[in-house]
Amino acid sequence: MKIRRFLMEDWLASYKDTCRYNLGESGMPDITVGELLARCGKSPESLSEIVLKDHDTRGTESLRNVIAATYGKHIGAEHITVTTGTSEALFILFNLLLEKRKSVIVPEPAFQALVDVPAALGAEKRTYHLTDSNGFNPDPDEVCSLIDDNTGMVVLNTPHNPSGRILFHDSAQAIIQKAAFHGAYVLSDEHYRYLPLNGSWPLETFAAPSENVIATGSITKCFGVIGLRMGWIVAPEKLIREICDFRDYLTHTLSPVSDYLAAIALENARSFIEPALKVLRQNAKSLVDMVKSTPGLSLVRPEGGIVAFPRFEYKISSAEFTLRLIKECDTFVLPGSSFETEQHFRINFGQNPELFDTALDRIHTYCSTLELP
Repeated sequence: MKIRRFLMEDWLASYKDTCRYNLGESGMPDITVGELLARCGKSPESLSEIVLKDHDTRGTESLRNVIAATYGKHIGAEHITVTTGTSEALFILFNLLLEKRKSVIVPEPAFQALVDVPAALGAEKRTYHLTDSNGFNPDPDEVCSLIDDNTGMVVLNTPHNPSGRILFHDSAQAIIQKAAFHGAYVLSDEHYRYLPLNGSWPLETFAAPSENVIATGSITKCFGVIGLRMGWIVAPEKLIREICDFRDYLTHTLSPVSDYLAAIALENARSFIEPALKVLRQNAKSLVDMVKSTPGLSLVRPEGGIVAFPRFEYKISSAEFTLRLIKECDTFVLPGSSFETEQHFRINFGQNPELFDTALDRIHTYCSTLELP
C-alpha cells in the first residue's frame, strides 16, 4: 500500500504553532484535562481510580451507551465500536468494504483521508463535485449516476469539511436508496454533528444499521479535546464484529484514560456544546460581514461545524495567498490546495471572538492589497 503525503498536515506542522493568529486548524480551542473534569463536575482524584488495562475492543459499555444515547432508539451500544480517532475508523471501513467491490464514490473537495485511503487500496475513485454554485451540496442525480454493481461505498460528509454545509435530507435519501438497490454501503461522515449553527443539537444522523448506512462520529473537534484521539463507527452488528477483528491488528483498544474522559464529556455534553455554539454563531456572523465588505471575496455561509471555505478572485494561487498572509499578517489559514481546490482557503471560526475579529481585520486589510482580474 502506497499513500500520498497528507497535504494539510505539512501546512499545519509548519505554521499552527508559529503564527499569532492560527485559523488553520479544524477544532475548537484545546482545553486542559483539569477544565474537562471541572465542566463534568469531577475532581482530579477521579483519574487515580482508572485502571490502565485493555478494555473491550469496542470500548467500554458505559462509553458506547452514552454515544448511543445521542442517536435515538434505533441505535444501541451493540451498533457502536470506538476507534482511535475517526482516521482509524475510515481506514478500517475502506479496507473492509472495498475488498470485493472496487469503486468508491467520494466528494470533491473533501478531507483527504476520505479520498486517498481508498485510492491507495486500489479502488476506482469516482468523484462528485461540490462547488459554490451548488452550495457545496451534492446533486443527487450526479451521485446516483456514478453508482453501479461495482460500487462498494458512497461517501457523504455532513456538515461538510471544508465548507460547513449541511447535506439536504432529500438529496441523501435519493443517494441512499440508489446505493441500496445496487447493494452498496453509504458512509456518512458526521464529525461535526454536534455543532449546527441553527436549530437544536445534535443534528439528525443518517446512520441506519438495519439498512445500508454506516456513520462515523467523534467529539474531539467539537469539544476541544482532540488529544483524546477518540472516534466511533455506527454499523450493523455483523460489521462491528469484523471491524473489531481488523482493529485488533491496529490500536486494539482505546486508552482507558481517553475512554473515561470521553464518556464523562458526553454525559455532560451541554457544558461543551453550548459555549461552543455561542462562539461559533457570533464568529460566523463576523466572518460573513468581513467577506461582504472585502472586494474579491465570497462565501457560501457555513451551517454547521467550525470551518468555512471562502472563495477569492485574486490573481494568485491558494498556496501563495496563504504564505503571503502568514508573512505579512502573522495569520494562518489553510490553502484550498490542501483540498485540491484553488481560489479558496479554509478558515477556523471557533476561536476566541476578540482574537478572531482581529484576525479578520488583518485578512481584510491584506486582501485589499491583492490584484483582482
